[in-house]
Amino acid sequence: MHISTKRFYDKPIKNGVIPEELAYDAFMMFASRHKHDREICPAFQESRNESHTAYGFHTSILAVSRKLASFEELKEQFTHCTGCGACDIRDPNNLLAGDYYLRTTTNVDLVRKVRHDFLASGNGYKEWAFVGKHLEEHKRHKTDELTRWADGLGLPNKGSTILFVDCLSALQTPEIPRATAKLLQAAGINFGILSEPWDAGAEAIETGQFEAAEEYARHNAQQLKDAGAKTVVVPDAMAYETLYLEYPKVFSSMPFKPIFATDYLDHLVEDGMLKLEKPVKVRATYHDTCSLNMRTGIWETPRRLLRSVPELELVDEFHIEQWWYCCGNKGGYKQTHPDLSKDLASGRLKSAADLGVDGMILGFSPRCSMQFREISKKNPNPKLMELSGILAESAGI
Repeated sequence: MHISTKRFYDKPIKNGVIPEELAYDAFMMFASRHKHDREICPAFQESRNESHTAYGFHTSILAVSRKLASFEELKEQFTHCTGCGACDIRDPNNLLAGDYYLRTTTNVDLVRKVRHDFLASGNGYKEWAFVGKHLEEHKRHKTDELTRWADGLGLPNKGSTILFVDCLSALQTPEIPRATAKLLQAAGINFGILSEPWDAGAEAIETGQFEAAEEYARHNAQQLKDAGAKTVVVPDAMAYETLYLEYPKVFSSMPFKPIFATDYLDHLVEDGMLKLEKPVKVRATYHDTCSLNMRTGIWETPRRLLRSVPELELVDEFHIEQWWYCCGNKGGYKQTHPDLSKDLASGRLKSAADLGVDGMILGFSPRCSMQFREISKKNPNPKLMELSGILAESAGI
């Protein structure tokens, strides 16, 4: 699979030798010295170490190319990126290069590339060995385990519209896809599910395990093709990010179109097919997950859906201000930096609590849900709420 629209990223760093195009690219970032991506970086907010920023990553690559540092010395530095994508939105170098307008990224891709090259050199990250193990375990799950969340719903394993629920969602947060399926049924949508979905491949990509990610992409794409999928509704933010941004790097064309759950449900409400009529009396704010707000640009439809719910008071935080937030459960960050990961999540919960709300609503993001649930065990304020559950309640499901 290609790593980035910058095809020179595909050239591996071998024996610490930086390819000429990559060295030049790093120099352009270093020479600009703008550092607009520094304060917006969640890792920098906690560590205050500039080498953990996008500017720092590029400067390090330049230092290796100039033989001022060895590639091996930089190994741990490249674990500090959460993969949130905030720097890619804020970085003028990316904007001027046109990557933003192609809906692609460069800083996040650079980090993934370096992680991959370390693995390819046999000098991998022991903290991320869990990813390969977890992916292989998911391969061995039986069909009834992967579809147990849909028990009693009578969903077929084919259809032009498929609700794509990968292993993580199915096993860790089954209430989210189940509520989504019930909402689609309430709107009269005919849809199916896959009988043998594998992991979307997000963790493999984030940790530089591209070969495994490509294997998973090909398996899922074949499953979707065999099911007759034309529209693929995805109720998992990080899985959607992967299908939308990464699968096109594997396939020259895809016979199906991924659409995120809130975008699809918003159309159903707008067309009058899904009725949100029952009141849900709560004063809450909404958490923009990185995979949507920063990586794929989805922030409007979750808010429109929430504003459609009677008696729900949305205390909104501007989505651009949330570029500074991250739950800390992305990019292998939680495994390599558990304390900083907890600090990121705790800080986000505090910012929500400071608004004086009853709850913080999470939008179809199993990884955010798992992270915040763990952190909020000690302090359950604000209450964590799932957007899927709120919509189901308002729809009378």
